[in-house]
Amino acid sequence: MAYERISRYKAHFDTQQDLRPILTSLNGDNSWLLSLPRPVSERKASSKAYFHLVHDPWLNGPEVQVSPWLIYLSLSSTPALTDGAGVDRLVRKIEGAAADAGFISKVKEAVSEDKAAIDAIVINFHYGDHLHAPTLLTFDPQIPIFTTSDGAPIISKLNHFANITTYPDLSPNFLGDWSAYVTIPGLPPYLTLFRIKGHHELNFLTALLWQSAPKTWEAILHSPHGLHTNTPALQSLLAHGGPRFSTLALLHGLKESWTWGWQTTFGAKTVRITIDWDMVDWCGGL
Repeated sequence: MAYERISRYKAHFDTQQDLRPILTSLNGDNSWLLSLPRPVSERKASSKAYFHLVHDPWLNGPEVQVSPWLIYLSLSSTPALTDGAGVDRLVRKIEGAAADAGFISKVKEAVSEDKAAIDAIVINFHYGDHLHAPTLLTFDPQIPIFTTSDGAPIISKLNHFANITTYPDLSPNFLGDWSAYVTIPGLPPYLTLFRIKGHHELNFLTALLWQSAPKTWEAILHSPHGLHTNTPALQSLLAHGGPRFSTLALLHGLKESWTWGWQTTFGAKTVRITIDWDMVDWCGGL
């Protein structure tokens, strides 16, 4: 498996004129490793090709809320990587493949073995299948963690992470210009993220925006349960009031789900009328 993955990275880099994002599924659900290319000047200074974000890691064990008799969630299969150390090794493999392809210098070790190669963790939702405490506790406590206003106090109570930052929600009367949200303390200037809240706490969209070139932004949109397409802030964002961006990928459920007659998840039918599909991949991974 490890050899196959390295071979895929090598083939990926051999076909690239320049670096592009790599999205690696970690659990077949909402957990991802998002590897976004650093600007050339930063690659030289850091000896790293990518900025690596771990997204909603749930990598081991079930999620029990209150009691197993009430809510018991489990992954459909055991992930190949079951802890933070495993994800960190994967990051080092990506960086090694990028160095072998000549995108960064191999003169010095980019990240010492006693320092995490992961650059940040993003927690988009405060329920345990997104904010999975047993998994989070396996990650290096020095990794900065970015989360919502609901997630921050839960993570703080773990007494594990040294740096916890709350990222913003777009206001309901947001008019489309998201430039005020570009600067997030702890993130580099070419990355930002924010959330659109829907009619229920399950229904939200997180936008992670990456500046791939001067005045060029691309977005990874994450909405595991979906939200109503007429949500005002969503419509304002997709109207590209400024700065303009293209949608690189959408992480979204395909099927509709209902609980006791209440629709909890909107599927592909809802998404189809929301996004310009000429510009979007459903998801990507290596």
